[in-house]
Amino acid sequence: MTNGGALRLTVLAGLSIVGLRRVAYAVGDQVVIAVGLLELTFSSGAVVVLDPGPDGEVLRVRWSPWSDPFAGSMSKENREYIARSGRWAARDVSSDEPYRDIIGRALVETERIESLQGKFIGVKFRFEGHTLEVRVGFDELDVTVTRAV
Repeated sequence: MTNGGALRLTVLAGLSIVGLRRVAYAVGDQVVIAVGLLELTFSSGAVVVLDPGPDGEVLRVRWSPWSDPFAGSMSKENREYIARSGRWAARDVSSDEPYRDIIGRALVETERIESLQGKFIGVKFRFEGHTLEVRVGFDELDVTVTRAV
């Protein structure tokens, strides 16, 4: 997380966004928690993962792709656990509404969003003609895409 990770977001200006993934919690084929972390991939290959920090209030910024802890071969115990309890799984949302509207667009700037107490709770990514706003609220990650007026 750290504010340093958030401050580094400014280095992405000028790069195009080429991919977006959301991570959802599913048990079998049924999605239980539809919104989870957001992973952004830029034309330089840079990957940024945004999710609520441990306190449920601060936005955590990580600079590496989300990694499925159950990827690869699994033990019998892990297979049973997943069948019973479910797992987090990433899904490419680049072609889904409203995300597809920003794919291929260059990032113009980022704007830090702070709470009244000065906590880093979100960020606005301003692309050509659109804004992607990512904000933590009550341990959930709220993501909106709006068209510039």
